[in-house]
Amino acid sequence: MPKGDLAQLFALARDRLAQSVPADRLAQLLREAAPVRPCDTRVVRKRFAIQPAGRPEEAASLLEGMIQVTATIPTAGADPAKTAAISVTRAWAAEPLKLTGLPAKQDIFVNNVVLHLTVEASDVAGYASASLSTCGKG
Repeated sequence: MPKGDLAQLFALARDRLAQSVPADRLAQLLREAAPVRPCDTRVVRKRFAIQPAGRPEEAASLLEGMIQVTATIPTAGADPAKTAAISVTRAWAAEPLKLTGLPAKQDIFVNNVVLHLTVEASDVAGYASASLSTCGKG
């Protein structure tokens, strides 16, 4: 009986098979898995407006639009550090990632690359800045 990481992988595979994920698809994912690429010091950074709740009209577009980041606050005077609702839409995922408060950090996995997303208050009032890097933790 496997132990540790291998036991967790078997449990995850068993769970996905029970959810009708085809075994050949799971096998293909394992065949394609490779070590994470080394760090690239380039950082992509975009500034965008923090919008009132219910109206996220402006977004930071990263990776040629593959990742969209919006930020809303519940009321005009709310503190974004505590109340900002961050939504990270990934073109390949059905559901956006939801984060709260600024700064917000999230790792995003794309094939064998780990992208570290940081969303923080900009130096311009009413704006946030989203940055994406492969170095360090998000």
